[in-house]
Amino acid sequence: MQPKYGVLDHFISQMTGITNDQIKYAPMLEEAVIHLLEWIGNREYKVFAWSNTDYRQLKHEIQSKGITNPEILEFVNQDRWIEKTRI
Repeated sequence: MQPKYGVLDHFISQMTGITNDQIKYAPMLEEAVIHLLEWIGNREYKVFAWSNTDYRQLKHEIQSKGITNPEILEFVNQDRWIEKTRI
């Protein structure tokens, strides 16, 4: 996913191995989540994450970017998210 503001900093590049060149033409957050939801289709789903940090960060990014797409807002409905520690 391409950052909306700025570039990938050195710390994140070192941690993930992802470079700015690799994400130069990647979709923005809203488009990436829409692609994911299209892939899921009409199936019922849950999102499994290592911790609630993933959920909180994604929700923060969606809110801070002013994304109001109802399907995306439903995707970040906390009831859909399962923490690994709760499994």
